[in-house]
Amino acid sequence: MASIYEHETIREGYHCAFGVNPKYRAALERVSVGFTAIDEDGEPRAFEVAGHPFFLATLFQFELAALRGATPPIVVAFLRAAALRRAG
Repeated sequence: MASIYEHETIREGYHCAFGVNPKYRAALERVSVGFTAIDEDGEPRAFEVAGHPFFLATLFQFELAALRGATPPIVVAFLRAAALRRAG
């Protein structure tokens, strides 16, 4: 996530009540799920799967960048990963 955004800290919108059930977090981490975005309360807001070319899930709304006229960095990263996969 940090390499996609080119920052260690980002600010994105989040407007829902969904989250990761804390009782499953350790089990997910044992199977290569890395929680790579954490909010100011310590709650996971994104995760990635180690070893996968592009497996990323977010609870924040990165697509809202388009409303500001910006291309969301996650979209750019996904398209790059897809192009590399196709070329490879």
